Amino acid sequence: MQKLVPIFLLFAALLTSQLGWAQRTESVGNKVFQQCDQHHLLTQIKDLKFALGEPFVRDAYLNRQAASQRSYDAMQCAELESEVRALVARVVEGEEGYTDVDFAPVEAGSEPVVAFRECGDAMHHQGINYNTVAAAGRCWMSEPLRTVQYADGTPLPEIRSNTAWARSETAGWSVYDSLHHHADMAGLLYNGFAALAEEHGGVCPLNWHVAQEAEWSALAAAFGNRMPALKSADWDGTNASGLSLLPGGF
Repeated sequence: MQKLVPIFLLFAALLTSQLGWAQRTESVGNKVFQQCDQHHLLTQIKDLKFALGEPFVRDAYLNRQAASQRSYDAMQCAELESEVRALVARVVEGEEGYTDVDFAPVEAGSEPVVAFRECGDAMHHQGINYNTVAAAGRCWMSEPLRTVQYADGTPLPEIRSNTAWARSETAGWSVYDSLHHHADMAGLLYNGFAALAEEHGGVCPLNWHVAQEAEWSALAAAFGNRMPALKSADWDGTNASGLSLLPGGF
C-alpha cells in the first residue's frame, strides 16, 4: 500500500474580511425582515474561524430562517454581523505572529517513537507522531505535515513574506497569514520546490511521497466525488474518509 502525504500547494495571501454588505428591509405579513447576504456573512465567518484554527459548523449559525425562505430576520443579521466583528478583532490581535523558536526543528526524542507496522498506526517522523488512515487503496497521513527539515535533517528555509514566496525559486515553507494558530490547525505550507524535492531525501518520511493528482482523483471517486466525505467534521464535512482534510487558504 502506497503511503501518501496530502500536502496542499498554495499561494499565501493576507486574509481579508470586509464588513458591510447590501441590506434592505421588507415586510411579510406582520413581520419585518432585514435582507442580508447570508452566504457572504457565513463565508466571512468560515474564513475567520479557519484563520483562528477553530472548527466551523454551518448549522450552528442558522437558527431563525424566515418562513418565506427569502431572508433572515433582523436579529439573525445582527448576530451574524456581530460574530464577524468579534472574529476580526481576534484575528487582528493574533497578527503579531510567531518567533523562530515556535517552528524550530523538532528534537529527536521529544515524543516517544512509535512503530509503524500497518496503516492506522501512528507514524513517527522527526520527533512528531502523525496519525494515518487507509482510503482508496492507499495509506494517508490524516494530519498535516509540520516539518521544517528535509528527511535527512537538513534545514528547510522559511519564506515569510508574500513577495518572497511569489518570487522564490528554491524550496521553502511558510505559515499562512503568519498566524501561529493557523499552523497548529492546518500545518505548514510548502512551495512546489519543497514538495517535489529529491535532494536530502525530500520533505516526506522515508517510503512516503506527496499525493499526486491521480491519487487525489481516485480518493474522490472512492467516495462518489462527494466532497463532504473528504472534509473534516470540524469544517462542515462528514469525514467519512477519515482523513480529516482541511482547506489550506488561498
